[in-house]
Amino acid sequence: MPKVLKHSDVAKLLSVSESTLFRMRKESSFPKPKQIHKRCVGWLVDDINQWLEELPTAC
Repeated sequence: MPKVLKHSDVAKLLSVSESTLFRMRKESSFPKPKQIHKRCVGWLVDDINQWLEELPTAC
């Protein structure tokens, strides 16, 4: 079963505030959360890792 991260876990992983993560969710390139339960959404770890790998790197 794939590992699922809650909103607060993703914010910690990315070292951003939860408010910043809400803004990031509006960007088209940021992974969309998955519906886990009726009132619960989360992100697959693999989706977040893939997004991080696709970010441009500084020279």
